[in-house]
Amino acid sequence: MAEYDPLTISDEDLKALPPAERAKVYKARAAARAGGGAAAPASAATTAGGTTSQADNAPAAAPAASSSSTSVSPPAATTAAAESTTARSESPPTAATAAAASGAAPSESSPAASAPPKPAAPATAAPQEPEKPSEPPFVQHVLQAIDGSSFQWRHGYAEIKVPRERLLDAATRLKTDGFDYLSFITEVDWREHLELIYHLFAYDYRSQPLGAILRCELPRDGMPEVASLTSVWPGAEFMEREAFEMMGITFLGHPDLRRILLPDDFVGFPMRRDFETDWDYITVKQLVHESD
Repeated sequence: MAEYDPLTISDEDLKALPPAERAKVYKARAAARAGGGAAAPASAATTAGGTTSQADNAPAAAPAASSSSTSVSPPAATTAAAESTTARSESPPTAATAAAASGAAPSESSPAASAPPKPAAPATAAPQEPEKPSEPPFVQHVLQAIDGSSFQWRHGYAEIKVPRERLLDAATRLKTDGFDYLSFITEVDWREHLELIYHLFAYDYRSQPLGAILRCELPRDGMPEVASLTSVWPGAEFMEREAFEMMGITFLGHPDLRRILLPDDFVGFPMRRDFETDWDYITVKQLVHESD
């Protein structure tokens, strides 16, 4: 490869060099610029094609021969100097970059380090159980008048339980205290015993805003008897008739205690837990119905 000066080589010749040689030229030029030195004069003029003309080489043949040993060494020395200079020039940015990186880390973490610790959340005390309201006056009247009665709050209702022998007396007192509306009668089969539940309200909600539940237990054997409440709430008539045919409860004093849904010859009480369907009875009834 022809000798060249890295500081004076033309762009066309630079493009023709291998990548490694071009890198050396770039390093030499960078070293010269960093050192502030001027570019050395060209040892030979180059044409546009990058070759030296014969006219220029003839007079300088002797000097070139005498200084052949020095014409090759300057590029190598310059290249070495350029590499060392480049290494020195690259090291400060690296140090600066490291310093910047090391300085950036504390600046990012400094807010977290300087931030005061968050105060611990105050311990929440266990919610206190709301105080149950005192016994309403109508409950006190029943408890004072009827022995063996009890009271409790259940789902916002005042629930009163009385012996079945005093059911009519309790109903009369509750009617006096404003419970003039019998909403419903529920019958429950607890296997061990039966139970009647009366749901009571007042038409005048402002005078009696609470609801009351009146309960009494009945024996399960046979057809237990209890006083009818139709004399207190006439609307109990049909509800007691239904309880009579479905659960087998006899209501003493009922004006018309007879079946509503089932035929007179039906055996058993369908709403009791121990009821078993008589399929022969159903088949016979079905055949009679089809024959009609």
